Amino acid sequence: MADAAWLETVVLPIAGALIAGGMIGFEREWRGRPAGFRTHILVSLASCLLMLAAMTQADWAFRALPNENIVTDPTRMAHGVLTGIGFLCAGVIFRTGFSIHGLTTAASLWITSAIGLLFGAGLFALGAAGTVITGLILVALRLVSARLPDRTLTDVEVRWRRDGPSPEAEVEAALLTIDPKPAPDRFELIDDGAVVRGIDLADDAADHVVHVERDGATQALACRWVVDASGRAGLLKRKLDLAMANAHNANAVWWRVDGFVDPNTWSEDTQWLQRCDPPDRWRSTNHMCGPGYWFWLIPLSSGAHSLGIVCDADMHPLDTMNTHAKAMDWLRTHQPQVAARLDRSEHTLQDFMFLRNFSYGCKQVFSRNRWALTGEAGLFLDPFYSPGSDFIAISNTYICDLIAREQAGRDITHHADLYQQLYFSFYENTLTLYQDQYPLFGDEQVMPVKVIWDYTYYWALLAPLFCSGRLTDLATLGRLRPAFNEARALNLAVQPLLRAWGAANAGGPRPEARLLDQFKIDWFCDMNAALHDELDTEAFVARVDANVARMRWLAGELLQRARARHPAIDDHGLDALLASDAPPPSLAPVWYADAA
Repeated sequence: MADAAWLETVVLPIAGALIAGGMIGFEREWRGRPAGFRTHILVSLASCLLMLAAMTQADWAFRALPNENIVTDPTRMAHGVLTGIGFLCAGVIFRTGFSIHGLTTAASLWITSAIGLLFGAGLFALGAAGTVITGLILVALRLVSARLPDRTLTDVEVRWRRDGPSPEAEVEAALLTIDPKPAPDRFELIDDGAVVRGIDLADDAADHVVHVERDGATQALACRWVVDASGRAGLLKRKLDLAMANAHNANAVWWRVDGFVDPNTWSEDTQWLQRCDPPDRWRSTNHMCGPGYWFWLIPLSSGAHSLGIVCDADMHPLDTMNTHAKAMDWLRTHQPQVAARLDRSEHTLQDFMFLRNFSYGCKQVFSRNRWALTGEAGLFLDPFYSPGSDFIAISNTYICDLIAREQAGRDITHHADLYQQLYFSFYENTLTLYQDQYPLFGDEQVMPVKVIWDYTYYWALLAPLFCSGRLTDLATLGRLRPAFNEARALNLAVQPLLRAWGAANAGGPRPEARLLDQFKIDWFCDMNAALHDELDTEAFVARVDANVARMRWLAGELLQRARARHPAIDDHGLDALLASDAPPPSLAPVWYADAA
């Protein structure tokens, strides 16, 4: 009987603990984990032995205390073992970069200890069940985990000097390369050590709350309005899931080099060379265009030069230029004179950045609930005509008007909705100047007249509204609705006409080099100068009507010239918008090259 009792109380628990620890440890050893077969056996055995000691404590600890009523509590031993095993588990957890390893092994050691305690307490069935379940979790669920989406949460803190270039775009581009799907709260705004930790927007008349952390202390700032000017970080846009893609599929890369890059030696055209006196052409922003791309040269006050490639993503994939070495190879193919100049030793590389799919829209930018987005925190079009500055000015005008109205106790519901409609209308109409238009950038005939058309459209409507301070004049905007509708219809017909014209030109003879001077177009210069005229409402409405008439005149001329070159070209509905009589020419024949 004594042998049987010893077998049941000592041998079987120890054997069960050894087998259980060995089974779990074998799986960890097979996976090449730091805590494997032997470690798990020892943990299970130690837990079992300590629990056995606790279970028989009354037999060995209190024999010297006769006639005493002592009650033992074996669970206290279990608590101590599980607490102590935590230190061992912590030793197998380690961090490499942003990755943490050893968590599963630590958990397996912890449950192995628990199973050993169960065997030590004589709970054989429970211990065996725990062993089997643990094995299933480690083996079977690993197969399930392998088929789940591989997602990693990374917390990156980037700091930079105020007087240095912001790496925001580069960081976002890198993250988008890993995970192209925008995520809420992907970025947090840090300004001079202060971190925006959260934004609580009120749904009623209560104040909004912005949570800011500085030097480890958190502060809640109550405010009537929240205006997000965080750029591409777009804190509110991400929080409210307002991001919206558009169809303008374009990428950009840019970098800076030491010294100034002078393009004056890149042409032997005497007329072109003499046009700039003194011949310091490097002081200007210079753009070079080709099929599907344009390239910029911008001098900086720091003594460096900014360089950038903006291109159609299908015609020039980003992976052909997303490093400095690749970008230089791209230049050697498409702009060899630029590449040859940049290869000089004095033009040392300072930095390099790229951005995929830089153009985007937004579902909402102004809210009747006293929040707004401005600039790139809301939407972005394209850098070719620098419309970003225009849309910052427009959005800030509307935001300031809404805030002033709300502060004066007036209802802003109608104005918030209407300003948003106007803002999105400006955005959508301006987007037509860029979307699917990059193939034209290499057409020496169509691209120049496209630039004239695009500026005419811009100076006819949007620029006069802003320059005259009438963006918020709803009465005048209402009177201009017919003019705006006609101008929009004309532009929506001209842009595809230009695309078709360029496509028809592809593969044909290229026009001879020629100098095109916009300053010599009298009516074009007059439109620009007239932006600063101070007009009363009646005169202003008449001016806009005259501008739209100028657009109609130019559109008819473009259609006539396109048909002169390609008689079967589609008018894209333009004929129906024009007068039956052909307009007299408004651009000199040199602008149309061999179509004259």
